[in-house]
Amino acid sequence: MKKIFILMIAVISVLYIFVNTASATTWYVDAANGNDGWSGTSLGWPKEHISAVLEDGSFGDNDTVILRNNDYFADEGIMVESLYCHYYIENDDVTIQKYSSDNSKPRIIAYEQAGDTLRQVFVVEGANFTIEKIKFNGSHPVSGIDAELHNVIEFYKDSDGPTISECEFRNFGAEATGEPPGDHDQFQAIIGTWPYGGVQNSVMNGITIDKCYFINNPFTTSHGHEIYLNNTRDAIISNNTIHQEGLGDPIKLRNDCQGTIIRDNKMYVAYYGFVVDWPNSSSEGSSSDT
Repeated sequence: MKKIFILMIAVISVLYIFVNTASATTWYVDAANGNDGWSGTSLGWPKEHISAVLEDGSFGDNDTVILRNNDYFADEGIMVESLYCHYYIENDDVTIQKYSSDNSKPRIIAYEQAGDTLRQVFVVEGANFTIEKIKFNGSHPVSGIDAELHNVIEFYKDSDGPTISECEFRNFGAEATGEPPGDHDQFQAIIGTWPYGGVQNSVMNGITIDKCYFINNPFTTSHGHEIYLNNTRDAIISNNTIHQEGLGDPIKLRNDCQGTIIRDNKMYVAYYGFVVDWPNSSSEGSSSDT
């Protein structure tokens, strides 16, 4: 009887793994050669826009989105509860990455004009989100004005375990023409759980930010930060290169950031004119600003 029970457990486990693996879909997006009317599930029939994949009724947990080496102008924004964003990820275990055979990284260009209300590129609510080898650029292709986005990647509610690896964040955070000083200059490239929608006491666990590059994100007040973790425990921030182009903190921990490890990051702080090599050691966040 015991052997039969063990066998049943083994069969159920195999079926569970099979079902979850079978449900995963790989999607392809090609801004230059894709078509949103195509399936997007093969390299030869890619979608044109990232939003066409994320808003497809078949998109789900464990799916992977492959971006070909092109420029992707951020799609028209949507509102998720109290957050405006270009892209919303609510599924678990979603991966967004470049096509492995392309030599260069794809680039997502997200910019706003004065008076626009959008403040995020990605809002992520699903767990174990991964984004790797993607460039983010906020410079307007005509005017050259940098974007006034509040955040590039923002994690919300139940978004434990994300990984951001080998990504680049460039040309975000400047004042746009016609805006009063201090009106739209709060910028974070990556942010932990943020207090919107009545979830200010929630805590995110286990974000990894590794081998990312931050440059030319000029902040005019102390509200601008490259990495801002709020109520984010057991984070690992490692091997990043940060060029801080103004006021604010390259890395800011706020509230409950216990167990955070910061190591092997190189930071050039332009406002103060010095370079900092963060040592290969732990730096544990506390309940106060760091």
